[in-house]
Amino acid sequence: MTLPGSIEGLKWYLSVDFSKINGEVVLAALGQSFFSIGIASGGAFIYGSYLQKDSNIPGDGLMIIGFDTLAAFISGLVIFPAIFALGLSPDSGPNLLFVTMSNLFNQMPAGGFFGAMFFLLIFFAALSSALGYLEPIVVSFTELLKMDRKRAVWLSLALIFIVGFPTILGHGPWSHILIGGRNLFDFADYLSGNIMMPLGALVLAFYTGFVWKFNRFQKEANLGTNRVKVFDWWAPLVKYVVPVALVAIFVSGIF
Repeated sequence: MTLPGSIEGLKWYLSVDFSKINGEVVLAALGQSFFSIGIASGGAFIYGSYLQKDSNIPGDGLMIIGFDTLAAFISGLVIFPAIFALGLSPDSGPNLLFVTMSNLFNQMPAGGFFGAMFFLLIFFAALSSALGYLEPIVVSFTELLKMDRKRAVWLSLALIFIVGFPTILGHGPWSHILIGGRNLFDFADYLSGNIMMPLGALVLAFYTGFVWKFNRFQKEANLGTNRVKVFDWWAPLVKYVVPVALVAIFVSGIF
């Protein structure tokens, strides 16, 4: 906030232009929320499998969403004033984390120390997420192909590296390769966060409402809670409103 021009970034961050909110924007926000919280991904199933039978799922869900949103809001209070102070573009995508924060630490007292701590924590955050997302692939190999765990881990890591290698070069030597106007890194981010996760959530919504059935879902979710519950009036939301909204957002965002 002390950097020249940072107040303009704060104004830009906190002002809302409702005319810009359309299907594509809502889909991007939905994809970001899915990616940030881990909805409709293999990691969610892995972490969920460690819950106790009487875990307070509705209360825990609200807590996760609340703290996730708070962390994102506070991050914006740091990132966007710095962007405007440093003369960078606010729509630079993943570059913001590395370019903006690196420049910001260069201008801070003891910036080298705080920068090292910041990127170390980023590393641990990425590693903990990676372990959660690796496990579903490993379990699939061990259970479906009857493979021992050690071999399954190495095979999974090799496949992830091969598939992920082009995205590593997407901001470097292969930045000229574009898919739908996006480089390989941004395309992978768009495909996973904006297409595959909402699509996975849509399948889960249909499964919950029409295969598992709302009553069984409600009973299971409410086992460990007294206050925040899945109420009876949620039934039409789960069966109809959520799936229809996901389809509408998904289609309008793509086409």
